[in-house]
Amino acid sequence: MASNWTVCGICDFKHVTKPSVVWCSECDEGLCDDCKEHHSISKASREHDTVPINDYQNLPTEVLQVTQSCRKHNQKYQIFCKIHDCPCCKKCFIDVHNECKEFVDIDDVIKDVKSSNAFNEIEHTLSDIAEFIQKVRRNREENLLSIRDNKNKLKMKFNRQSYVTVVKPDGSKDFDIKSGHAFDVIYLGDNIIAVTSGNFSQYISLIDIELKNVKKTLNVGKNNDGIALKDKDLIYCERSQGLMKMSLSDDSVRKIMYSKLSSWSYVTTFNDIIMYTEKEKNTVTCINMQGQVNWIFKDENILKYPQGLSVDNYGNVYVIGRDSCNVVVISPDGQRHREILSAKDGLQMPSVLNYDRVSNKLLVANLKDKAYLFDVAS
Repeated sequence: MASNWTVCGICDFKHVTKPSVVWCSECDEGLCDDCKEHHSISKASREHDTVPINDYQNLPTEVLQVTQSCRKHNQKYQIFCKIHDCPCCKKCFIDVHNECKEFVDIDDVIKDVKSSNAFNEIEHTLSDIAEFIQKVRRNREENLLSIRDNKNKLKMKFNRQSYVTVVKPDGSKDFDIKSGHAFDVIYLGDNIIAVTSGNFSQYISLIDIELKNVKKTLNVGKNNDGIALKDKDLIYCERSQGLMKMSLSDDSVRKIMYSKLSSWSYVTTFNDIIMYTEKEKNTVTCINMQGQVNWIFKDENILKYPQGLSVDNYGNVYVIGRDSCNVVVISPDGQRHREILSAKDGLQMPSVLNYDRVSNKLLVANLKDKAYLFDVAS
């Protein structure tokens, strides 16, 4: 690549400074308007392809570093050595490749590349990928903006004292299950849910929602708040002990993170990462399964007293702000955020939420009386 592609190489050789408007890779230099015209009709260069200089400067660095000339001898590549799999100038042939036996003309190597089926397939594939990425980006942006317009309200009783209420898909009450004190709930499969007890006890209850009874009680020895499922392990918040992981196969427990948590912290998982809230610090923290911090989100202008949180199919984190009375979406890298729901959407001391990745519906529950189901367009 030339040292200065912003000026015309021919004019620069004549000690005249003119801005380049196109780039010729074969000449390895930029051309101004006047020189471009001469270049296009000259017998030596009329077959050369040029590109607008703005397009050239936007190419990836790896492409810009590709040169038509030998950097060692400053001569144009003319042959290709099959033994060393590299282009050569005449001096390279004499100094380095004089004992090599397999050469081809460089023009024969590259002449059919752009018209080859492989090149066309790659070009079409890249075009399809770029179009798909743009479509996904537009859909995600439209979803966040239209969530208020596509909501379907559901009402249900919510009680943290002594039972879990199961509701039908249309929002009507199905039945109650006595569970002892309840704080957070997670579905484990096979009609079993796990229910934590907050600061009321030191137990996690496994409840059969078909038989409507407590199947098993796990004594974890400490108060337990938010809970999530990762493969066949329960991950839960244990306040002074931090984040814990319990195996459902043998009830063994180990610590994931040793830092003390705020009371009423919630937790969720996505792939091999864990996100949890801390109301006293007004933070959402993302860690890996070894407890190492990936990022921490904190913006008290948008999120206060964070509680329940959940993740969509793309890794976006939906989190409740109880005192800010809203739902905020945080990007998978923790760098961007947006408020998508607020008091005007019916939120009054919102407490918990859940994103259903199958139906793309977001359930948001207030501390008392009501919950709302929002349809997030796919």
